[in-house]
Amino acid sequence: MPRKDEKISGVYEFSNTTTNMSYIGKSTCIGSTVRSVKSRLNSGKFHNKKMQAEFSIHGLGSYTIEKYIPAGNENINDLLQRIRNEVVEDGYELYNDVRVVSGDVTEIDKYGIDNLSQEKQSIIHRFLGALQSDIDISILDELLSQAGIGSW
Repeated sequence: MPRKDEKISGVYEFSNTTTNMSYIGKSTCIGSTVRSVKSRLNSGKFHNKKMQAEFSIHGLGSYTIEKYIPAGNENINDLLQRIRNEVVEDGYELYNDVRVVSGDVTEIDKYGIDNLSQEKQSIIHRFLGALQSDIDISILDELLSQAGIGSW
């Protein structure tokens, strides 16, 4: 038997209360989409690299999950924009808007990493090469600090 929110269109929000970051999306099947996002986060396969990295550090317990259903004649895109605006007004940044750096050396240098010491550059390049993915600069900063190397 399908769940009651299975075929309902709406907007969902995952808010990390530790970092004050939110991810907002829309779906025609909000219940299954929210379950799918949780599953991908738990398996380390969520497409938003910053959110995945922070989820790996802080866990699901640091997140609140909200579902919003359009009221009356409100369409889902208007609802999405309204929720985005409210979240930002509440002081949250959006994972949806995060810039990342790539493992590509030329891409890394666009973000000023070439101004770091050779040791830090080497560590970052090795890390990104091993990760084979994109990562947000703030995550790199946190990793450098945790490794006792310092920050930018």
